[in-house]
Amino acid sequence: MKLYLDEHCPSCIAAEMLAHYHQLPLQKVHPLNDDLDTRYQQLDAQPLPVLEHPQADLTGGLDVVQLLSNLGSPQQPLRAGLPARRQQLLKQLASVDYNSNCLLFPRYLQAGFASLATESAREHFRQQKEALINQTFAQALANSNLHLQRLQTVLAQLPAPDLPSAFGQRLSEDDLVIFPRLRNFTLLAGLQMPEVWQQYLQEVSALAAIPLFHDRAC
Repeated sequence: MKLYLDEHCPSCIAAEMLAHYHQLPLQKVHPLNDDLDTRYQQLDAQPLPVLEHPQADLTGGLDVVQLLSNLGSPQQPLRAGLPARRQQLLKQLASVDYNSNCLLFPRYLQAGFASLATESAREHFRQQKEALINQTFAQALANSNLHLQRLQTVLAQLPAPDLPSAFGQRLSEDDLVIFPRLRNFTLLAGLQMPEVWQQYLQEVSALAAIPLFHDRAC
C-alpha cells in the first residue's frame, strides 16, 4: 500500500495511526505542497490522505480511514468512541481555531516537514495560509503570546481524556480524531499543556508509533 499524506494534516495522521496500530505494510509519500501534478492529477484531485491499494482504486479523505479500519486485525480492534463527548471537545478546540492557525502555520515552515522541503513549496504554503488567516506570518508570530494564552485557556478546560493504559493499551475511535489535533500543539514552544493531556499524548504516540513534535518545537 502507498499512502500520500502531509505530516501536519489530522486526517492524514489518523490514517497513519491506523496503519501502524494494525501493523499494515505501508509506503509513505509526502508530496510537496506545490506539486500540483501529484496532488491534483496523479491523485485525481482527491484530498489527502490518499491511499493506493491493490484491492481498491485511489481512495481519498476520510474513506482512507474507513478502508484501513476494515483491513485491520480483528484481534486488535479500536475501542468504540463516545461521540457526544468527542463532539464537545472538538467544539471547544474549534473555538480557538484561528489562534491555533496563527500559531501553527508559520511554525510549519520551520519544522522540517517533507511536504515543505523546497522554497517554492514553502512560498506556496505561505500564500495559501496567509490568505486564510488574513495576515502575514510575521504578524501572526508577533502575536504569539496572545494566541498561546487563548489556546491554553481552552486546553485547561478540556475534560480529562480516557487513557489507553486504562483500557488494555488499546486505541479508540476518538483517538483518531483527538490525537492528531493535539499532537500539532507539541510544535509550540512554551505551550502549557495540562499534565493529563501530556500523558494522553505520550501514550497514544507510543501505541500508534507517531512521534510528537517536541524536538522540533519553536
